[in-house]
Amino acid sequence: MNDRTAALKQEIALVGQSNEEQVRRRAALNMEQNALADLREEARKKGETDLEGITLSPDKINAINREAAAYAEQVQVLQKVQEAQQNAENAAREFYD
Repeated sequence: MNDRTAALKQEIALVGQSNEEQVRRRAALNMEQNALADLREEARKKGETDLEGITLSPDKINAINREAAAYAEQVQVLQKVQEAQQNAENAAREFYD
């Protein structure tokens, strides 16, 4: 429940941020939640009971943030390529009309 509340607070904080920052934060949030779920599942399999006390290490969080930033950057590049392709198609259509 605490993870979900934190996730909602982070989603609210995204309002008004750049598209790249929104993509980066959403990707990082998803990766953090998946990593925590994996850690908790492993702990559960080992018989641990304090699953809520499991957290990600600072190194893991930094790695996730780097990966999310790279992902967001590539999303931006892809959007620019798609826009350029659309502009080229529009220009060709106008030329032949």
